Amino acid sequence: MNKYLELHSHRKTPEREEVLRAVCGMNCIFTLDDLATNMSETSSFIVSRGTLFQTLNLLEKIGIVVKHLVGHCAHYEFVTIRKSKVYFFCDNCGKMEAFHKAEINQYLDAIRSCKFTVKQPVLYLHGLCKRCERIVKEENNKKSNK
Repeated sequence: MNKYLELHSHRKTPEREEVLRAVCGMNCIFTLDDLATNMSETSSFIVSRGTLFQTLNLLEKIGIVVKHLVGHCAHYEFVTIRKSKVYFFCDNCGKMEAFHKAEINQYLDAIRSCKFTVKQPVLYLHGLCKRCERIVKEENNKKSNK
């Protein structure tokens, strides 16, 4: 990150360093709100939402995080290795979860096109998480019993 900041005339600030540390510590897909909550609980730095947003955009440009624009808010993920990924996305609550299955990842890695270069094969599967599916079933049962 330091080399990128110098090359592009950005300042190296303690806040950016702390955001980077917090992002590296996130073990799952997260939203800006998740990161803000995590930092307020674990960091001595008080970082504004604007600083978080700008730093996440910077980390995305560098390639440290991947930004997933799914649903009503952006989800971020710390990238250790660029590889194909499959995600489940709940259309009801917005929960996003990575799914690891070797066969699907191999298939995504094998996709080639003469008209399009795939930089990062990602597949999003939309539906309902188990919790939301149960809630919807309960609501439907209540409606049918009336």
